Amino acid sequence: MTTAHSDSLTVPRVLSIAGTDPTGGAGQAADLKSIAAMGGYGMNVITAVVAQNTTGVIDIHTPPVEILRAQLEAVSSDVTLDAVKVGMLGSVDVIETVRDWLAEVKPPVTVVDPVMVATAGGRLLKAEAETALMSLLPLADLITPNLPELAVLADAPTATTWDEALEQGRSVAERFGARILVKGGHLPGSRTPDALLEPGRTEPVVTFDDPRVETSNTHGTGCSLSSAIATLIARTGDWAGAVGAARTWLRGALEHADSLNVGHGNGPVHHFHHVQSVLEHGESSERFTDALWRDCAGVRREINELEFIAQLADGSLPPRRSSGTWTRTCSTWTCTPVPGGVGCGGTGGDRTRVLRRGSGGGRHRGVRSSPGAAGRVRTPSAFRSDPHLHGLPVGSHGQ
Repeated sequence: MTTAHSDSLTVPRVLSIAGTDPTGGAGQAADLKSIAAMGGYGMNVITAVVAQNTTGVIDIHTPPVEILRAQLEAVSSDVTLDAVKVGMLGSVDVIETVRDWLAEVKPPVTVVDPVMVATAGGRLLKAEAETALMSLLPLADLITPNLPELAVLADAPTATTWDEALEQGRSVAERFGARILVKGGHLPGSRTPDALLEPGRTEPVVTFDDPRVETSNTHGTGCSLSSAIATLIARTGDWAGAVGAARTWLRGALEHADSLNVGHGNGPVHHFHHVQSVLEHGESSERFTDALWRDCAGVRREINELEFIAQLADGSLPPRRSSGTWTRTCSTWTCTPVPGGVGCGGTGGDRTRVLRRGSGGGRHRGVRSSPGAAGRVRTPSAFRSDPHLHGLPVGSHGQ
């Protein structure tokens, strides 16, 4: 398992190795859309030409492995790759060709979406191909199976509970020495939990749990998520952040999937839902700060329910003992201790503390300005940071 990544990449170069989908919802078509949606530059090598639509797979043609190898070498001999996403690999020869190329090129990031089990539950790979795939997975940094595929990798029945899924994920992470994204979308219920696991760790690196998006248009979600994560990790090197950002984007793609009206079966997700308002209105229909304010509603509610905040709001906050009085001249703040108090410095009641004017820009050392309209009080940072100045015991300040 490699951990290298390209630092501060503005446009990471991401290669998709996957089959085709002429309706554009899955395979390399979904990969390229997802890479672009996450700000990457997408490239693709075709492993299989698949005749499929939103109702199912009709036929599959696998090109000669010589063509596959030529495609891989054409890309890697010319383009520096920042990440590789591996999808459908339909035969032993294809798997071994891709495995050998990965071992030779050693991309900084490799994400494998092990396409092994169809949505309806049928196995897509023959037994010998499954065995070959097991030899490729140790080259992955992240493996993103659905629950039936996770069960195959763990050599166990498909998990029916979240705890069972996590246990299988831990087993697979240790077996292949790779990170595993355990996805709970196939579990019954109104929630869709996901967890990122690492070998050597019992607890998940990060866990997510969100309401299920009610839509039948889920074609290509596995391809899309894994490609998005590959792009984001190449940009940031932050696995938990990359998974979280990709999930948020994919949830939006699912929420807007019904607006596409593609096909008569399980349609695709809306990969570019986040730019639709820009195209329609010429500007974002929601300011970024408004989105942040909305998203932090739960945290704001918890803060407002704190006893201190509630008392502050209704005027019932009891007065606290004052230790000194701060006064300001033109160039200094001065704290004069109150008799019997602990003093301005927190170590005695007989000390006067002076904060003198700094040497430039009109700023004052230890003075913190409150943002907003002119005329607001400028509060010394020493007063903010010293628990004794608030009449609180040491160690309780701000709690």
